[in-house]
Amino acid sequence: MRTASRALCALAPALLLSSCIGFQQKWNEAREAFPAPQQDLRGVWEGRWTSGHNGHSGELRCVVTERQAGTYEFAYRATWAQVLSGNFTIECEVEETDGSYSFSGTMDLGALGGEFSHEGEGDAAKLSATWESAGGDHGTFELKRPAEGDEDPAG
Repeated sequence: MRTASRALCALAPALLLSSCIGFQQKWNEAREAFPAPQQDLRGVWEGRWTSGHNGHSGELRCVVTERQAGTYEFAYRATWAQVLSGNFTIECEVEETDGSYSFSGTMDLGALGGEFSHEGEGDAAKLSATWESAGGDHGTFELKRPAEGDEDPAG
């Protein structure tokens, strides 16, 4: 048992780093593929998340890519407690009307939170969403486009 714990502790930094690098690569690719000014949801976003359950909050970054007509992937990187971070990706159905978008999706976060649902609206410059998890947490995401010339986020 002690050997397994040591192995997990030794692997944890590598797993976290690979997660960070994977998101950073997505961010860099999207920033290049969808330069400012964007005309739709695709590309990079930054902002904050806030829990309505306990008031916790943190930085939030997102890369939105279109998978097929009406289906988009929202890849998030969230921080909390100013030092912890994690990534998750959710597929959403998206509807567009005259430059305004509405989106919704559900995914299973497994042991970390069970079913997670996410819905929101916005345009090419700003997104607002609400979320909730089966674990009882709920809150908001507020995102905008990064300013031109902003540094790429550190993973």
